[in-house]
Amino acid sequence: MKTLKILRDFFFQNLYFSLFLTVLVAILCFMPSEKLPEADDKTAHFLAFGALSFSWLVNSGNVKKVGLLLSVFAIFIEIVQFLLPESFHRGFDVFDILADMVGVILGVVCAILFNKLVK
Repeated sequence: MKTLKILRDFFFQNLYFSLFLTVLVAILCFMPSEKLPEADDKTAHFLAFGALSFSWLVNSGNVKKVGLLLSVFAIFIEIVQFLLPESFHRGFDVFDILADMVGVILGVVCAILFNKLVK
């Protein structure tokens, strides 16, 4: 349990870590797709937003606020991808948003369990 508390204190209760993850996800989502490692797109969205929601929830604890902001972020990413040049091989995909939302739910559940373990 002490190790979990150290992890929580060092990474997850640090606003900069959550901001870093958010910027990293944005950069990866706006890069040309051929520059990214091979991975299933929906799985990548699911895991990225799971990590984001976990990090932000352990940091803030406000499920409604984090859920709303990450939902807006997911839609924003897809709109920007729609507006990117064709050479980026990116586009708007409702299923990416759905994968993001499922990831947010997973992150919420994991954050709740993590917080119960650490207390």
